[in-house]
This record gives sequence, structure tokens and C-alpha cells, in this order.
Amino acid sequence: MSLPTASSGTSFSTATTVSAWVEYPFRDVGDPDTKIYHHIMKQALDDYAPLDDDDTMTAATQKPVRSPFDDDANAFYIGDSPATPIDGGLVEFDRMFSNIPADRVEGAGLYASTFPSNDSNAATFAINTNLNNTDSGKSTEPDRPELSFLVTTAEAANIEIGDFFIAGYGGSTNACFTVRWLGDPGSEILMPKMIVYYKEVEGGSVRIKAYLETYEAVDYSRTVAAGIYGYKWTTGPLNLYAIFQKAIGRANSFTENSESFITYRFVKTDNINDEKFEAKFNPLQYINSAPDSDDGFTVVDALTASTVPTALEYNGMVFAQAKINAEPEVAARWRGNIWQIIGRKVVAK
Repeated sequence: MSLPTASSGTSFSTATTVSAWVEYPFRDVGDPDTKIYHHIMKQALDDYAPLDDDDTMTAATQKPVRSPFDDDANAFYIGDSPATPIDGGLVEFDRMFSNIPADRVEGAGLYASTFPSNDSNAATFAINTNLNNTDSGKSTEPDRPELSFLVTTAEAANIEIGDFFIAGYGGSTNACFTVRWLGDPGSEILMPKMIVYYKEVEGGSVRIKAYLETYEAVDYSRTVAAGIYGYKWTTGPLNLYAIFQKAIGRANSFTENSESFITYRFVKTDNINDEKFEAKFNPLQYINSAPDSDDGFTVVDALTASTVPTALEYNGMVFAQAKINAEPEVAARWRGNIWQIIGRKVVAK
């Protein structure tokens, strides 16, 4: 954008705009609104002086002479480029005004973080599949042994794809499966270990499907009963149960890669020491087990029912894939007295 220069008759005792343009510094990272207004200006060398950081780009304050832009009270002076001497005892420089940039978040790949232990214990529970010896939910297909059954939504909350269970009639003591293994001359009657591979809502229930963990070792060339090859579900008078045993939580803290994000926020201040920064995520144990205690707290690496957060609260964060601070925030001057505060977050595990 070209504007009148020295030929217009000005003495340049006042800084005067000779060209101007707008830069959008963060357009490519999700902030299309923040502007930096550039003014190429000329002024007599002896009259040159920078502005104050709190000056704004309005006609009533310090908007540059002959600026082609509308007033912007949210654009603050962020500095001049180095003044360069030119002919006629003048200097030329770029006078810049900027909005305070918007906060933003950018993906940052995997990042190794240490996550706390969360009240480890083992839980065993049995679910009635309501399958019996006449149900088609017990697979008789020749590819691999499978089970397909419905559970309640409450039961499904404790089951995830990849979980395993032991199948047995009537709860936990009755074998329900006969199989021929490759390389084994006999047959075996057992309670098979099944791996959950499917979990989908079906009406008001949830459909669970699972397959035999070692299905590749079934010998389909031999019969287990007349006309039945490889394996068969044993006839039983009781319903089939799925017996799960799961580790709930972890006994020790651990370090692992997790999806991470870089956070950027901006503040305008003359004293960055007055700004409050977010700390790295650390579980806290208050000395008197009360957050409002005056006795202080200690940082711990094991979550319990009395830490902040509690083990239950943290497990909820993990389930919701909440983001926690992997590092404390740090500040760096961006332009003028506008500061950029940078943090790193990871998905809780």
C-alpha cells in the first residue's frame, strides 16, 4: 500500500507513513484474527523516538500519521524496527502495532511422561451369559471357537475390548469345552480362556463377542465327537458364565509416551512476575488430609482416596482422556510487553 512520501511537502519532524500493510502472524496455526499493522515511516533523525508499550493505534492516541487503517483500540504498540539512516537527514523504520494474540493449542506428537500409581487391586467378577447347551451363541463354526452374548450396560462398563475371561458352566467350577490340540494325541476338557474382540450396543443391552485365545492350535483334522471336528462346547445343565479377573489400577508409577499438546496463551503486562503459571501435574497429599489445611502438603506418586486428585477422580480423568500438565508453564516475551506463556499437556494414563 503506497502513500505520499517526501514529495508531498512534509518536513518529517513528525514520523510519517509512506507505506503500510497488515500481517496475520498466526493464520496458519488456527488464529485468523490477530493482526500486526506495519507502517514504513520516515522521520527526521533528531526527532525520532519510540512510543510507549501501552500506546494504541487510534487517532486519539498514537496512530501513525497518514496510516491507511481504521482505528483499532485493541492494537498496541509493539516496537519499531531498527531506524535506518537515509538521505536528507532522515531515518526509515517499521512501526508496528498488534492485537493480543488469541490462545491456541497445537498437537505435538508423543511425549514421555510419568504417571502416578492409582490404587491397584484385583477384581474378579462373573457374568451370566444366559447361554446353555442349546444356544447358537456358542460357535460351532470351523474357523475358531467363539462366544456371543448380551450383557447389561452396567456389566459392560467393566468390560473392554482385549479383556479376557474364563468360560465355565454354573459360575466357576464346571468345564464346558472339549478340544483337540495340534500334536496332542488325546482331547482336553477345560474352561477356555476367551479374548473379547467386539463390544457394541444392541437395543438396551451390549453385545459381547470373544474368541478362544489359542484357537490357532486347534486340530480340525480330528473329531471330538461323532461328526464334530476340532472342538465342541460341552452339554451342560447350567448357563455359561464368563469369569473376568482384571487388575484395577496400577501398583507403581510408570513412564510412558502419551499424546501431547503445546498450549499458548498471551498476556500483556509490565511485570511478568505478577502472572500466575500452571504447575506440572503432581498428586498432592495434604498433611492433615484436608485441602484447606494450613499445615501444607507433600507431592506423592501414588494416588489414594485421600490425595488430590483421589484415585477414583484420576481414573475418571483417564477414562475421559483428560489432559494434564506434563511440564510447568514458561513465559517468553513475544513483542513489546505482550508475553507468550507456553505449556505442554499430555493425555492422562
